[in-house]
Amino acid sequence: MTLRQRLIVLFVLAVAVLGVFGGVLRHDWIIVDDSLYVYENPVVNRGLTLTGIVHFLGNDHGVNWVPVTAISHMIDVQLYGLRPGGHHATNLLIHVASTLLVVLLLRKLTGAWWRSVIVAALFALHPLRVESVAWIAERKDVLSTFFFLLSCLAWTHWAERPGPRRYAAVFTAVLLALWSKPMAITLPFVLVLLDIWPLGRLAHGPAAWRRPGGAAPRPLWGLVVEKWALFALVGVVTVVTYRFQAAAGAVTSDGFFTLGRRIANGLLNYWRYPLQMAWPVRLAPFHAHDGSINTGGAIAAAAALVIVTALALRAAPRRPWLALGWLWYVGTLVPAVGFVQTGGHAFADRFTYIPCLGLLVALVWSVHEWIAPRGRGAQRAALAAGVIVVVTLSALSVRQLQFWRNTLTYGERVLAVADGNPLANRVAHRWIGRWLYDQGRVAEAVPHMEVGAGLAPGTEQGLRRAAQQRPDDAEARRQLAAMLTRVGRVEEGVTLYREILAANPGDLDALVNIAWVRSTHEQARHRDGADAVTLARRALELCPDAPAVIYSTLAAALAEAGQFPAAVEAGQKAVALATAAGQAGEAAEYARQLGLYRAKRPFHHDA
Repeated sequence: MTLRQRLIVLFVLAVAVLGVFGGVLRHDWIIVDDSLYVYENPVVNRGLTLTGIVHFLGNDHGVNWVPVTAISHMIDVQLYGLRPGGHHATNLLIHVASTLLVVLLLRKLTGAWWRSVIVAALFALHPLRVESVAWIAERKDVLSTFFFLLSCLAWTHWAERPGPRRYAAVFTAVLLALWSKPMAITLPFVLVLLDIWPLGRLAHGPAAWRRPGGAAPRPLWGLVVEKWALFALVGVVTVVTYRFQAAAGAVTSDGFFTLGRRIANGLLNYWRYPLQMAWPVRLAPFHAHDGSINTGGAIAAAAALVIVTALALRAAPRRPWLALGWLWYVGTLVPAVGFVQTGGHAFADRFTYIPCLGLLVALVWSVHEWIAPRGRGAQRAALAAGVIVVVTLSALSVRQLQFWRNTLTYGERVLAVADGNPLANRVAHRWIGRWLYDQGRVAEAVPHMEVGAGLAPGTEQGLRRAAQQRPDDAEARRQLAAMLTRVGRVEEGVTLYREILAANPGDLDALVNIAWVRSTHEQARHRDGADAVTLARRALELCPDAPAVIYSTLAAALAEAGQFPAAVEAGQKAVALATAAGQAGEAAEYARQLGLYRAKRPFHHDA
């Protein structure tokens, strides 16, 4: 096949991906995380600035250390403003670029052109890709995968002709991948796999794996040691990322998410994802944990992992693609399989973005081995079947894409596949309510917001009736204000708290609650550090023997105002008071917040 013909094939593949996913250009923002990462992020939404670049080199972006992703969002804001279409276009173009990189990488590694194209087509057009492409907040996924593949390609060039410049190119690509999403911590492991096959650099490996020239063969330990700089880089990024996530409370290791629950869920996930790849019909933006631990299923999943791994390794001398593909899948999924819990999901479609490539290589190479000796009839039948599969996957992707049009369709899809899961139902109603409220459809939003906050529908109506019947009863109005802030109607709640203060300037509850919202809310538009400090100090003046919660609120307010030494002092007082009062849970939470203030970071969360 000539170079011109190959370029035509790549062009057709790119057009197919653009055609299937092109509808995303008409999609809106998703309130879930898009606001946090982009349009309400006070650093990102200013566009590309030197201050912003420096900020993200030393701070987290959505609890991860991903300055490359943050900078890409700033560039989009600079180019497109806060119109979502341009941001969606960037995600889509990066996905197209990664698709072409899959072809180039596999072709470079194996020399197999059409198999490489088929793997890339299955990868790119599968509906499991929709979440990563259609969610602007998942820019980190598509961007990290692009640099992940670029790192692998750079490594193949180094293996052909080792040298410091080529190693530096690999190091840079790995750094960019890690700074796009920490899931790329598995990259050095993948490079070792590629060294073994198809690069054939394992000393004493099967002769059929060997390649003439290039980097010298090494024993397995030697292949690992020569990547020491990459492993060291991964170690640094892992430690920094974990500290950011732990400080923000994103890493959950106790309570509901016990070690046993996380291990069981992670083992089951290794088999959920292949099933999703084979039968992608109930995909959703959020798959919540349920309340059970499937011990028997986890044991069976672990046994199956051991058996399949043993079979793949046993077949490796004759069919090395099985071992490569399976170990690629198992290894690259480790950071996101669920052993370390972040968030409330049990599994997520986006986590298959890199791992699925290993399974696709194993599948396509195995089908080719079976079809190749069976003549043209079998090959034509396989080609027809392949076309049907690709067309079917494309149609399913177009359908799946519709669930990502906006926050309403997002929430409705979660509800459709929730099967009564209480956490999924609350999450879905919460986001539907927020979207309807932002659209000015308050009456429609209220029931959803109440359910999303764990309240019975009609709670607001009952509290308003009580407040009207007892206009001098501050407690009824206080409860209504608390409910409004809890369901996301923050400014309405704050306004009601201020009405309480107007009637009674010494109302501690109102002072503390307004100060807490103005200090800690995840959305910058609701925060005001100076106002929070004034309110918290007034509460402290009114209550000389203040409890820990008032000092905690003052600490949060001072941190939001940038007064970190004073915030540390107030935070220490809150921890001491909570400990002395026997409030172990509160003391632990205050200590976590104190860690942020010592690191000169404010504490923000969704009120």
